[in-house]
Amino acid sequence: MPNSDQPIDKVIHDLDVAAQSHQDWARRLLRYAILDGNQPDDMVNVNAHKICKFGQWLDSGGDVLARLDREKKEKLVVAHQAMHDSIREIVMLIPEGKGMEQLLNKLDKSQKNLFSLINEFKMLLVTIKNLHDPLTGLPLRQILDHSFSQFQKRCKRNNKLLFIA
Repeated sequence: MPNSDQPIDKVIHDLDVAAQSHQDWARRLLRYAILDGNQPDDMVNVNAHKICKFGQWLDSGGDVLARLDREKKEKLVVAHQAMHDSIREIVMLIPEGKGMEQLLNKLDKSQKNLFSLINEFKMLLVTIKNLHDPLTGLPLRQILDHSFSQFQKRCKRNNKLLFIA
């Protein structure tokens, strides 16, 4: 289990909220582009990726993701920043109306990457949740069988004995 003080359901919920807030952001960008209103300050801020709710969560509570897969968590941080950078570039160019197709493609790619990584973490969390007893938090038999098999292979590979107490 990732951490008893941050239940899996809460982490999944936080990831859902992150995805929703970034979809809302994209809608605000679209409204700005079409209605030509006031330039959104939060979208042009260089530190927007740290200011948004998800960025704050990644800094404060996202360590649970690092414990699951540190490399994937770093990719998520990079994808999150790339999405914010793309939006900032688009917002800055909207008044000029030039070069938008390339930037929109870049935004689309960064959003797909961000949402794909969020979904991968959610699937991993659901898998972990399903392999642990909800009352005790202890691993269920399936994970113990798998772990035992892995320990056997490792011991055989390293010419070690496996003792069970």
